[in-house]
Amino acid sequence: MIGGCCGTNHHFIKELADTVKHAPIRPKLDSNHITRLSGMEEFLFTPNINFVNIGERCNLAGSLAFKKLIKAEDWEKAAEIAKQQVLDGA
Repeated sequence: MIGGCCGTNHHFIKELADTVKHAPIRPKLDSNHITRLSGMEEFLFTPNINFVNIGERCNLAGSLAFKKLIKAEDWEKAAEIAKQQVLDGA
């Protein structure tokens, strides 16, 4: 599965589609597989997890305030936003 995110335009999606249109399709996994997501750390989405909170406040396209902190290289305040998201369950 591929795709875009906040701010992705149709030109980007077309480039993605053109890039992978001849790629072989991976075989379907059995129904007992566990969803694995990547980021700073691997996240295993197991059946015993009822809710997942995604921390969008650290998305440069989704948070103007966070983007300004990154552009200003104010790493301490940016880290505070990220930490608060984790404390809130993200």
